[in-house]
Amino acid sequence: MGGLSMLQVNHLCFSTRGRKRAFAIKDISFSLEQGYIMSLLGKNGSGKTTLLNIIYGLITPDSGEVLWQHENAFDNRYAFHNDIAYIGEKNWCFEYKSLNENVAFLSLLYENFDYELFDYYMSVFGLTDTDREQNYSELSTGQKLQFQLAFLLARSPKFMLLDEPMANLDPVIKTELTDILHKQVTEKNMGIIISTHLIDDISDITDYIGIIDDGEMKIWGDRETVFDKYNSKDLKELLLDTGGKKE
Repeated sequence: MGGLSMLQVNHLCFSTRGRKRAFAIKDISFSLEQGYIMSLLGKNGSGKTTLLNIIYGLITPDSGEVLWQHENAFDNRYAFHNDIAYIGEKNWCFEYKSLNENVAFLSLLYENFDYELFDYYMSVFGLTDTDREQNYSELSTGQKLQFQLAFLLARSPKFMLLDEPMANLDPVIKTELTDILHKQVTEKNMGIIISTHLIDDISDITDYIGIIDDGEMKIWGDRETVFDKYNSKDLKELLLDTGGKKE
């Protein structure tokens, strides 16, 4: 994997002091190279979404940095966001435009957008020509996610950040998505960070494991090393036994 791009997170700290709900991201550091999948695990409210929002640049940290290809990721946001794709809580689609109108406009923002790939993934996710004529706001939650995934995959990004991507998909689509993500990693050297609580859906494809609790990365490492260290062969067991405890 030598020479591939690296995403580095260095000593990120963030606090919501003074707001209704006090919360902090506490000195989180890790790195992930293209060609690997990282599972970011933790209970609801542990800090997974906040961390991904910081990495993508939707939240400014109090301290620390995000490096992309060894440069500050936000010195050139356009280049960074051209290489990195993100599906999270923030909606980037036009609610009252059709899917065709959305893709016609949004595709202009990205250099590598491939319309044939987009058509292929729309078909894989079962989104029809009739669906394409609907306004984005009229779709179900699952269909919205499928459209976003088809759009992002058509960009062929170097990295994808996915916040709970399996939560609103039926079992068949989940299996197809898992296969697609694994193929992206093995054939295109894409790097992927998946935040999820649906451990069974990603347990077979994850290369690295990060477990976050109360804004602190309790566990981080490659799958084999983490399992050996904690005498575990099961992600659920690992999360339950160590996710909320200090070593």
